[in-house]
Amino acid sequence: MERYYLKCMKDGPFQPKTSEGDAKPESQWTPDERRVIVQDQRLKSIIMSCLPDDIMESIISCVSAKETWTDLVHSFEGPSDTKENRIMDLKLEYQTFRAKSTESLSQTYTRYKTLFNELANDGVNLSKQEINVGFMNSLPEKWLTFSQGLRNANHTQTFDLADIYGRFVCEDNLIQIRYSDTKNALITTPSSTPIFTVFFSNNVIQDFLEISNDEVDERTSEEYLRDEVL
Repeated sequence: MERYYLKCMKDGPFQPKTSEGDAKPESQWTPDERRVIVQDQRLKSIIMSCLPDDIMESIISCVSAKETWTDLVHSFEGPSDTKENRIMDLKLEYQTFRAKSTESLSQTYTRYKTLFNELANDGVNLSKQEINVGFMNSLPEKWLTFSQGLRNANHTQTFDLADIYGRFVCEDNLIQIRYSDTKNALITTPSSTPIFTVFFSNNVIQDFLEISNDEVDERTSEEYLRDEVL
């Protein structure tokens, strides 16, 4: 885009003037002055071509590109004091950001990334370490040890937020795998040893069997004598 476009949005359209400082009549414009003046209307056309029909209709009566742009800024961002209040609200939300007990790690990351992107769009630039530490501090207490390990390794200063988040996702997957394997092992592994061998030695079992046989032999003798008497 033409360099002059930014100047048009900031200062308004170029106004050719005479050497005395008066507005120069259009008939006296030089080719270069005419070319610069045309840039303002061209920029206004570019802005309007990017807008939906309903919004374009609200600013079609604007005369210059600066007026068009200013009207759009006020419509979507409000005046400067409104913008400052919104930035203060975003900063407070960032400082008090915490993960919700009902959301996943991915949902927390998405909310956090959206928040600091909004700050960046409003001109609030945070360092890499501030962004990373803010995310880690927002997580539940179970991540405290893992977060401290990342800090000790200076990853909060060298990694991007996406890299930090990736480390947490990897660790979370490992935890889920370990928990799942342990749980399945406790539930599905059958006992291969009969219960009596757990509580009795072979000698005790042998004694039990010998006593049982003696009782059977004794009962058999008593039954035989009774039958003979009868």
